[in-house]
Amino acid sequence: MDQFAPYLEPHTSGLRVVVPTRDRLSGRLCVVGGASGIVGSGICRQLLMEGAKVVALLRKPDQQEGLLKECQGAPVENLHPFVVEDVSHEDQCAAFVREVVQQHGDIDHAVSCFGAWWQGGVLTEQSYEEFSRVLANFAGSHFVFAKNVLPAMRKAPSSSMLFVTGGVGKRVLSADSGLATVGGAALYGIVRAAQAQYAAGPPRINELRIYALVTRHGEMPRSQSSIVEGLRAHSNRKVGNVAAEALATAVDDELLEVTSERLDGVMLMVGD
Repeated sequence: MDQFAPYLEPHTSGLRVVVPTRDRLSGRLCVVGGASGIVGSGICRQLLMEGAKVVALLRKPDQQEGLLKECQGAPVENLHPFVVEDVSHEDQCAAFVREVVQQHGDIDHAVSCFGAWWQGGVLTEQSYEEFSRVLANFAGSHFVFAKNVLPAMRKAPSSSMLFVTGGVGKRVLSADSGLATVGGAALYGIVRAAQAQYAAGPPRINELRIYALVTRHGEMPRSQSSIVEGLRAHSNRKVGNVAAEALATAVDDELLEVTSERLDGVMLMVGD
């Protein structure tokens, strides 16, 4: 289960229809961490549809086929899969960033989209080792990715980094998933720390926080967890459109909250 589908929150800002356009990111280099996941793969496809050159960070070589399938209908000649076994290892992530810059130049946009979930028991029954493992699982890859990617980004007002998070850091969903909230909140802290460091910019640092159930395009939810029971599923391509819009237009330090109601207002174009 992804951390990007925990619960619905009242949508207070009203519905805003997001109509995707094309070529807003034409010629720009976008690096997507967590590209094989449900949300990450949807973002990759819609960035390609917007004209971007996309470097997709994967953990295993056999994930390339699945990503290509997810990106059907998009200009996959602009998709550049890159395998890093463990992005939370600093030496591996640093080598990845160096090679990306050598091959493609400065990074215009980056998406940190490493999903996680945990539901291993109540707080007082966990060991310190498990506590540390959960923190690393939720926030470690985001930290190392940001540490290495941010300094390599183009120093231009148009450049931006988007952290994709979930609502789990805001509320405990069940007693046996309490450490997931600790891990999710740690990720919020990383976003705030990056925003403070780059307050004078560039790049712009933004957060896309998902409170909705997201599935691969055309698929039904696979999880039978009571946490997602009764929630309406939304295509990952809709989230991809919101992410593309955020990279292209979001202002500094913007928090974009993605609820089920907001995704209802996201239109998919012909070809999506």
